Amino acid sequence: MEDALDSASQKPAFELAEAEEHQPLMVIFEQLDGSSAAFSYQDLRCVRYDPAGLVRLRFAADNVVLHGRNLLSIWRALRSRRVRLLRAGGAEMPTDHEPHIDTITITPAPRWE
Repeated sequence: MEDALDSASQKPAFELAEAEEHQPLMVIFEQLDGSSAAFSYQDLRCVRYDPAGLVRLRFAADNVVLHGRNLLSIWRALRSRRVRLLRAGGAEMPTDHEPHIDTITITPAPRWE
């Protein structure tokens, strides 16, 4: 059986829907250990980009933060709801312009009072 870290290091940081007209219903967040969580695009409230290497997503009940580099293309694809999967780790030697996600942090969103 293939080690999750070995397989993740050979795959891209994100995958888009096959065709633009077939948007995925959910976005999957895959961790370095192989565990995953999926969230509905219907629950996506906000996507924020920080050129310092952050993309912040606010879902109805959870916050997701991507830490990495060259994340602008991921932010653009998330805004258009075309991202099927986001993967921590990704290719070990990304090019200077290729997106790379170091970590994905998922936390419960604070309730609105």
